[in-house]
Formats: sequence, structure tokens, C-alpha cells
Amino acid sequence: MDRPDSNIPQVPEGYSRPTDTPQNFAGSSNQNGGKPQPFGAPTYTQGFVLCVIGGVITGLMSFIGSALVAYGMVIAVYCKKGRGWFGPAITSVLVTGVVAYLMSGPTETATSVTACALALGVGYAFATEKLTVGVGSLLVAASALALLGYDAFFAAMAGTSLPELARSVFNQYASQVTNATPDIQEGLATAKALFMLFWPTSYTSMALLYFVIARFGARTVYKH
Repeated sequence: MDRPDSNIPQVPEGYSRPTDTPQNFAGSSNQNGGKPQPFGAPTYTQGFVLCVIGGVITGLMSFIGSALVAYGMVIAVYCKKGRGWFGPAITSVLVTGVVAYLMSGPTETATSVTACALALGVGYAFATEKLTVGVGSLLVAASALALLGYDAFFAAMAGTSLPELARSVFNQYASQVTNATPDIQEGLATAKALFMLFWPTSYTSMALLYFVIARFGARTVYKH
């Protein structure tokens, strides 16, 4: 049946709208108010490369790199419909470890690898729509324990303990305050007592900060 006269061009015969195109990557919303349409939707290869680049950056600057790792992981997992995570995960962790070891040594390597692993977990959970409060809490707790375990291991290798290591770190910073007045010295003594009381929470705080940055990177893939 012929179409009535209008200014709308007729759809070519044999054309059908693709149904497997990702609909929720960043882009402008369609006219019907549905999910945003992709503009140049990323591919699995691009997600893989982003994970590797993020691993390099994480080895240098863990807080910044973790966002890019999570970003790439979301793309890779989404393009493979929940699969395809193993390759980018293993590669980015290895790259992070090698770069961090070459640039900063074994202690920083452990921190960077933990940040990368947390970002990968956030990216995977986000892409598969499993990033609940419970899952996020588990990721943060596991990362905090990993950071604590690494430091405990290196402290034991050095013949000391974590409390002694924390005390020496504080003393190192406090030693930079030379010729301090009695008021400053008293303030340092109070700060040291508080530091020795709350220093274990620093691992949870660091893991939580990694989580927030990684989630920001994962969320950036989608239109807010």
C-alpha cells in the first residue's frame, strides 16, 4: 500500500533497526524518551586497551588510574554481555605491577595492584548491574584487608610491626618541624596519640577512596 504524501522519506525495503546495539552508553536521548542512543559505541578492543592504559597509569598514580581501569572494564564486559573480563583484568593487573615495581618498588606495587583489582571489581559489578551496597562494602573491606596484609608482611620482613612502622612514619613527619614552640610540641604529642589510636582506619579510608574514584570512572561510561 502506497504511503500518503508527506515530507518524511520512505524507509528503504529490507531495512530493519538493529537490536543488539548498546543503548545505554553515553549519548543523546531518543525522541521517545527511551535510553540514550550511542554515538560511536565503544568496542571490546577499546575497553581492553583502556584497561591496559589504566593499568600503566595506576602503576604511576593509583588514584587516577583506577578510574580509567574501571571505565575500560565496564566497556569490555558490556560489549561481551557479561563476559570478556579475564583478559583485560589479568593484563591490567600485570601491567600495573610491573610499572609500579619499576618506578616505586615492592611496597607501592602492592598498593597499586590493590587499587587496580578494586577498580576491576567495581567495573565488572557495575557493567553487570551487581554493584549493590553490599557488594561495594565487600570490595572495600577486601581491599582494606589486602592493604593491611601487605604492610604487615613488609613490616615483618623488615623485622618490625605495623604499630612500630606507623609510629616511625609519624615521627618522620614530626621531625620536619624544627625549633617548634612548646604549644606546637604539645599539639604534636596529642596528634601522635590520636594517630596511634586511629591509624588502622587509614586502610579503610584509602580503600573507600579508591572505590569512589573507580565508581566515578565506571559511571562515566553512562549518561547521567
